[in-house]
Amino acid sequence: MKRDSLKLKLVIFLSLAILTSCIALGFIIFYQVKRVMQKQFEEHVLMLAESLSYNSRYGAFTEDSVILDELIEGFIQLEEVVYVAISDYNGKILAKRSKSGASLLDEKGINPSVLWKEAIAAGTRTLEPIVSRNRKGLYDVSFPVAPSTYKPRHFPLELLEEKGYERPRGDDSRLLGVVRLGASSHLLDQQIHRIWIFTIYLTLLITVAGVGLTYYLSRRHLKPLETLASVARKVADGDLSQTTPQISRDEIGELTGIFNQMTRSLSQRERECKEYIHQLEDLNQTLESRVKKRTTELEELVCLIHGEKKKTERILHEIDNGVIVTDIYGKTVLINPAAQKMFAGITKGPLSQDLSTLPNLLPNLSRTFNDLTESVTEEIEILDSRLDMSRIFRFTSFPFRDEKGLILGKITVFHDVTHFKEVDRLKSEFVSQVSHELRTPLTSIKGYIDNLRDGITGDLNEKQKEYLTRMEKNAERLIRLISDLLDISRIESGKMNLHVVPFQFYELIGGVVNSLRPLFTQKRLEMLLNPFEGDGCLHGDRDRLEQALTNLIDNAIRYTPNGGRITISLEQNHQFLKTTIKDTGVGISPEDQSRIFDRFYTLDQCTLSGPKGTGLGLFITKNIIEMHGGEIRVSSEVGKGSEFSFTLHV
Repeated sequence: MKRDSLKLKLVIFLSLAILTSCIALGFIIFYQVKRVMQKQFEEHVLMLAESLSYNSRYGAFTEDSVILDELIEGFIQLEEVVYVAISDYNGKILAKRSKSGASLLDEKGINPSVLWKEAIAAGTRTLEPIVSRNRKGLYDVSFPVAPSTYKPRHFPLELLEEKGYERPRGDDSRLLGVVRLGASSHLLDQQIHRIWIFTIYLTLLITVAGVGLTYYLSRRHLKPLETLASVARKVADGDLSQTTPQISRDEIGELTGIFNQMTRSLSQRERECKEYIHQLEDLNQTLESRVKKRTTELEELVCLIHGEKKKTERILHEIDNGVIVTDIYGKTVLINPAAQKMFAGITKGPLSQDLSTLPNLLPNLSRTFNDLTESVTEEIEILDSRLDMSRIFRFTSFPFRDEKGLILGKITVFHDVTHFKEVDRLKSEFVSQVSHELRTPLTSIKGYIDNLRDGITGDLNEKQKEYLTRMEKNAERLIRLISDLLDISRIESGKMNLHVVPFQFYELIGGVVNSLRPLFTQKRLEMLLNPFEGDGCLHGDRDRLEQALTNLIDNAIRYTPNGGRITISLEQNHQFLKTTIKDTGVGISPEDQSRIFDRFYTLDQCTLSGPKGTGLGLFITKNIIEMHGGEIRVSSEVGKGSEFSFTLHV
């Protein structure tokens, strides 16, 4: 048996527990029995003293030594009695007897008055254990002899007095004498010793039996655990075929069954793992071949991407437009040399990768770099300190996304339009100058045409009138064109002034509709002007707003087929007046809607009636609306019509 085995520990623990319990129980039982036997012995000795006191009343009263000797001789024959003495009320010994080797403690007698007091204090009897000279335990009993112990019918005191016996006088008149008896406890000690030996043997017997039973039970119940431990060691070494028999139905038997089930499960798992390993080896070989193939393809793709990257970088390096690419955190990913050159005049050196200071120099770029989702096309003007001149850049900023639509950053492309702006300025000046030069002769020509039509030079035939009518229309068209060119020149130079006066805007709309009513009639168009119940008072340039309304309604008439419908409505919302002009014309494509308000821009499709426009009307209209603090919008669908709306402050 191993030192650290569970069986040895269990046997030692239970043996010590049984031994300790038996010893403790033996001591408790022994001392309880000893106390009971001592008490019974004391009661027996007291009973003997009481019996001697009762039977010696007459002899003590008559001081008859013969009676007392016979009485003592009977008591001294008892094995436990060692000595007996009877004294009168004065302490005189009337009779005594002791066994060989025993002596009285006090040969002079016993003071009855003291014994009386002791008897009264002890309940008429005293019991004092003493030790004799031979070291044997003795119990010395003193018991008073009193007349009250007599029964009157047996020992009447009057009869004794008649025979000449005198009663004791004084305080101790009730005391006739004292009985003193010595009892040896050697028999009690022998019985206690036998009980002690019996207790020791019984404790040893129970301990041995308990240890044996403990060993047997531990061997019986721990044997399956030893077998289970042995099988577990074999399983731990890799032998999963081992099982242990289930010989009981208790917890150990249940543990054995679970262990056998576990070994079977592990064995099955081992077989499955081996199969998986074989499958993984096959897959590994397949994956290795695929990885090699994929690696080759990726290397080729990387080389292709690297080549394309080089091409893109070369293109960005060679183009004249500035390109700045930023990530979602505003950090620069790419700046081409053209962008470095464009902003070198304001940054006083190469443009750094951190563009945080650039919006401070150019406030218009702040919204562009901060808003990743918005596409913006604007123009900025900067002062180039190197060239000591202003430069104008048109930039287009738009987000770029991955295949899943996630925003990766923003691309901003800058175009230097300074030269084009200068050309436009020169062209505008030229157009303005030419327009002024052409306006005077055209006015004269129109005046001569009016004179000819009025018959100043004589009567005209029908052919001449037709020619004059055509000449008048073309002259009016040229005058309108020259007026538009002059308006554009004033708008671009900032010299267009507004003559602001209060007026009823709804009445202005009605006047424009009435002036264009012949065109509605000519094309059989349905004209609807929705009623307006608000105030409609507006502060603005009446002539310019009339020009804007005329351009919008004229376009609606121009691009609406015969028999169509044009609807005009006016709505007031808080501090704004919203005017809507809706037609059922040919519509405008989304591509054209983004450029419809540019100057000289006309639609590609053929107009349905009349000559093609100059592309200046909507440009002038947009600027007039914006000069009044308003905003104009367009929404259209090809084939279904268009809707132009603008808002003005009341």
